[in-house]
Amino acid sequence: MSIQPLEPETTQDLIHAPLTTFETLTHSLFSSLSQSGLRTQTQQQAPHISTFLETDLVLAQALATAREHQANQKLIEDLSTEVLELDEKLRTVWSSLDEAHKELGGIVEEGEKRIKEIELSAKGAVPYQQLLNYASILSGFTSAPPTSKGPIGPDQPAPHWIKPPFPNEEKMRAGRLAERPALERVNPKEPENLRSPSVDPVEAAFNPYRHDYQRHQAQMQQEADLLDLDLNPDL
Repeated sequence: MSIQPLEPETTQDLIHAPLTTFETLTHSLFSSLSQSGLRTQTQQQAPHISTFLETDLVLAQALATAREHQANQKLIEDLSTEVLELDEKLRTVWSSLDEAHKELGGIVEEGEKRIKEIELSAKGAVPYQQLLNYASILSGFTSAPPTSKGPIGPDQPAPHWIKPPFPNEEKMRAGRLAERPALERVNPKEPENLRSPSVDPVEAAFNPYRHDYQRHQAQMQQEADLLDLDLNPDL
């Protein structure tokens, strides 16, 4: 008696099918053995040995298939873990590329601005003669005078109202005298507001022999004598 195994849909069904067949064959075998001593018309016939061999072969194939499925499942899980790790690395690379793109965009934008500035400066170039005239102004000073209305020629002296931001040799030789006007140096007369604030005026000392002070002392002595008189002679 040959049994046609059903096509299982899952690995579990693949294993359970031959096991169920084994269980049915075993029940048939034990039922036939239990009725072997009885002579009845309805005696059950024992299953053939080839049926057990075919079922055992199907079970062995099912176990091999299940083992292969387990190996494939483990491989799938390992590959899934690797894919997740690669996906995380890919996200990190994308984030780095996005940041680099933003930085490069800023650098490119700044470079474009500088190129425009260079082009504008090239269009508005200053003539060399004007630069030389301006350099003649800067020759004796650290910066151009704010009151200067235009460039001064190399042969023209600096205006009299321009004072350099540092003392020249003449002022250093003059010392403190150079800080005052020329008329004050000729006729030195110190004004009131130039006096040293640390020196206080000295007041006159007290004189006990002054006439008004002696008269005031005599009047105070008479008032004291009146207060010392005994106005109640009975006591």
